[in-house]
Amino acid sequence: ALCLLTVLAADPPVTVTFNVGGQELSASLQDGDDAASASWKFWESYGELNPAHLVDLAKLLAEKIAEVNWSPPKEFTLKTVGKYIARSKEATKDGFFDEAGHDMVRALIRKNVDDHTAGTLMKLLKGAIRDLPRQRKREAKDREEEEKVLARQQAEREAMVEAKARKEADEEDWKEFVSRRLQKEKEQESRNTDIIVTIPVSVEQQPVQQQQEQQQQEQQQQQQQ
Repeated sequence: ALCLLTVLAADPPVTVTFNVGGQELSASLQDGDDAASASWKFWESYGELNPAHLVDLAKLLAEKIAEVNWSPPKEFTLKTVGKYIARSKEATKDGFFDEAGHDMVRALIRKNVDDHTAGTLMKLLKGAIRDLPRQRKREAKDREEEEKVLARQQAEREAMVEAKARKEADEEDWKEFVSRRLQKEKEQESRNTDIIVTIPVSVEQQPVQQQQEQQQQEQQQQQQQ
């Protein structure tokens, strides 16, 4: 059995320090827990889900909760042991063995539970503890899958940002190319205009030169005669 050493009622609502097997341990009840769920969380984190220790710690916490001005969530409390058993079986069917165990502990710390009923509850509690690794393994796999999905979504977001950046860079390159092309066309048009201006002068000069050459040829012919 657990030997209670000290009790603190502060923030968190209740912390108890107790001795088990010559070792001093402290367990706290946080908002959102009741005595059963807090006991389960403590012993699971400690690595020792011993049915007797689960019930003993839950009883200590329940007694001290009653002494402080604090109440656990109402949905944890049911009116009869039978209802706890029924809800525990539903949780077991759905694979939530920790919730099933919580309800068995809640039923076991009730007052006036006869030995036969206590034996049934303890058997169900041991079954929940036995099957808990299956739930934790499934949850670990679900977390791994969720992390993969989140990583894939993050990669997709990064790819979209990268694609957008590439598109913007391509658009800037295209604008620059078009701008250079237009500038070259303007320069070419300017050079063509200069050529067009000078061409008429040459065309007009060509007949004059031809006439002069013809006159020179006629004069040479006359002199030879």
